[in-house]
Amino acid sequence: MTTFDESGQGEVRTRCYGCNKNDFFPEESFQSWGNYGRALRDTKSRLRNRLMARSSDELELHEMCARSQNEMTRTLNWFDIIWFGVGSVLEAGVFVLTGQAAREHAGPAVIISYLISGLSALLSVLCYTEFSVELPVDGGSFAYLRVELGDFVAFLAAGNILFEYTVAGASIAPKGFNQLDPIAVILSFAICFAGMTKADSSNFQPFAPFGIDGILRASAMLFFAYVGFDGVSTLGEEIKNPGRDIPIGLIGSMVIIIIIYCLVGATLCLMHPYTKIDVDAPFTMAFQAVGMNWAKMVVAIGALKGMTTAVLSNIIGLSLVWVFSKNIVGYLVFVNLWFIATLGLKLTVKEAKKPKWGVPLMPWLPSASVAINIFIMSSVDRPSFIRFSIWTAGLLVYYLFVGLHASYDAAIGSRN
Repeated sequence: MTTFDESGQGEVRTRCYGCNKNDFFPEESFQSWGNYGRALRDTKSRLRNRLMARSSDELELHEMCARSQNEMTRTLNWFDIIWFGVGSVLEAGVFVLTGQAAREHAGPAVIISYLISGLSALLSVLCYTEFSVELPVDGGSFAYLRVELGDFVAFLAAGNILFEYTVAGASIAPKGFNQLDPIAVILSFAICFAGMTKADSSNFQPFAPFGIDGILRASAMLFFAYVGFDGVSTLGEEIKNPGRDIPIGLIGSMVIIIIIYCLVGATLCLMHPYTKIDVDAPFTMAFQAVGMNWAKMVVAIGALKGMTTAVLSNIIGLSLVWVFSKNIVGYLVFVNLWFIATLGLKLTVKEAKKPKWGVPLMPWLPSASVAINIFIMSSVDRPSFIRFSIWTAGLLVYYLFVGLHASYDAAIGSRN
């Protein structure tokens, strides 16, 4: 594109925005069909080379950041991280999941269910925090797995995380989040305050009508209300003091979310008998039942504020059958196996290095997080696992035909 300067004589050339093949496939293997054919023929040896190839902290912190050619500005502090974390999680279902969990599975004990699933999410947050402090880069989980388990596992995990972000909308734009998300918290507390004015303690009887099984089933469902906290780990390069701000921000936001969810569950069940809760519009119908029609507008505003609530139509339909839900012996066997395995790790595996910020009670808390998440995964129904398998199979095909060769060329280039 050509324009003229103010005198009308000299030409000033400006570049139009556009893209070409090299913007997407700059590696040598994709520069020509001949190169790509040779790369495909060499797939077996390249796969052996990259299957367990691991990155390093130095590579992720320096070379990979430089390769992106876009330096991030460190402007975020712990206060920003708290509200980003709250905004990433709070939209995910407080107005929908609570009603179904209370009506069908836990009754008033939905409070305990929220607490159990929240503590499970908090254990995962502690693990994310340690990695985020060690590797404060924008790659998030992908960067952590590249260092610990290699390119192949990192690629599969990153593909599924991107799928999560795309479908569930778990990642929100940072711009303006610290102004918008306090509004969500205020609205949630306003709903709780309004509901508590109509509280009736007799609605808490019986407190756990479905027993421990019902509480655990509800916990498995309600864990999805905490999805989104991992988005904070992608902000590593934009945080002023990662060693201080990330732990405060991640843990602080999760504590706020747990408190809000427990209050919301208590409010709903105190205001309205759990047997009469409308699973499609629990708070709206509950406020209508107690004659507070104006409060329905507050619920509507809170629902509009949410940016990920629409995805709940895909989450609510999940099967809620735990592997051992019919047999308490199964729980005891599982817990004992977990204890023995974790004790073995504690006694036989030495700490490789001292982390800048470490998960307390290592390896017990990370191991407990893994065990609880496996239990929660058992609540997912067969069609969901089929969809996951199809998506992962697609990722494998892409990796073999594209990702493997891009990774191989990048590794060879960095060595040279």
